Amino acid sequence: MRDRALIARWCYEAGKEDNVIELISRDGKTYIKINDYEKLRELFGQLLAIIQDIKSTGNYDAAKNIIEKYAVKIDPTLHKEVKDRFKKLDIAPYGGFVNPQFIISKKGNNITDITIDYSQNYVKQMMEYGKKY
Repeated sequence: MRDRALIARWCYEAGKEDNVIELISRDGKTYIKINDYEKLRELFGQLLAIIQDIKSTGNYDAAKNIIEKYAVKIDPTLHKEVKDRFKKLDIAPYGGFVNPQFIISKKGNNITDITIDYSQNYVKQMMEYGKKY
């Protein structure tokens, strides 16, 4: 969730002057209003360039600073509000899914058929991925 926090909080701050994203409180709840989708898209690109530069140069200090500023420290009041609102839904905070397996049939070098198989369960697939990757 820190990755999402970093993106949201960085874009909010970077777009503040142009009011790209607005936090609105109504009836004791906080909502996010996007006022300029085109500008937000540009902000996503700017952040991606920053992250890519950090990765490409191995700039540990820049990585540490951006993570600590936008992904680690949270607003405890907003965090409590979100948790309380989510609790009412009575659902798991995360969901998993099973990727299908593609079974390829060939004649020589030519693919003749592809069958999609969903017989693996989530745990088995994740264990297999852990071994392979």
